[in-house]
Amino acid sequence: MNSIERPLQIIAGPCAAESREQMLATAGAARSRGIDTVRMSLWKPRTRPGFEGIGSRGIPIFLEIAAMGLRPATEVLLPKQAEDVLNGTVGRDSNARVLLWLGSRNQNHLIQRDIGSVVANNPRVQLMIKNQVWKDKAHWEGVVEHVVAGGASSDQLLLCHRGFGPPSKRLRNPPDMKLALEVKDAVSKAHGRDVPLILDPSHIAGKSPENVMRIAFRLSGSQLTVDGKTRGIDCMLIETHPNPETAKTDKNQQLSWSQLDGLLQRMTRKEEI
Repeated sequence: MNSIERPLQIIAGPCAAESREQMLATAGAARSRGIDTVRMSLWKPRTRPGFEGIGSRGIPIFLEIAAMGLRPATEVLLPKQAEDVLNGTVGRDSNARVLLWLGSRNQNHLIQRDIGSVVANNPRVQLMIKNQVWKDKAHWEGVVEHVVAGGASSDQLLLCHRGFGPPSKRLRNPPDMKLALEVKDAVSKAHGRDVPLILDPSHIAGKSPENVMRIAFRLSGSQLTVDGKTRGIDCMLIETHPNPETAKTDKNQQLSWSQLDGLLQRMTRKEEI
């Protein structure tokens, strides 16, 4: 399949890594579409016990995917997980690249600093900071400050807005785009570079693929002008599964690859969903 023209950078892949077959199918689907970064979280934190990803067993598969020229991406909850991923990927292949992220549940500042220390001084690793569940601009900025205090450089930083709790009737985690763009502005000014802001419509919308596509379309052009500088969304993180009906986690908010294709085409043509 040829790469689809799209108005924003896209990160796509399943909520959680489930098997080698699923991960390689995802990597192939992403590469055929010109998508560079592939979400496939090895560890999946859960509100209640359930499938939590395949964990460190997936790291050798990350290495395979990196060898395809792609950048695998996973949430990490502990410094040891970050160490294991980096040792098994960028530590073994001088061309490998990896994206790690701190999720909304990861609110221990000591862990944040230690993960910042793990990724420090490695230009082939980026660290994405998702907002916490509750709405607090200073807290989100504080997480960024903690990972930087641990050693992460500003060049490694990415921000991700996944909405805030509690859920509403229509949305799983209602967004606050003004707050998110204010955080982007503040972090960018603090570090002297335009720190990218990634939008996660899958966790914002939830409930159904159609809801995710509708919210992705409506929020994709969000912008805010502060002191004459316009800040906007740089990328979208969209949960996409080879077969969403069989997904072991969050299947209601995962798109199929054909649904993702349709979303990107409609966004390019500005056809509202």
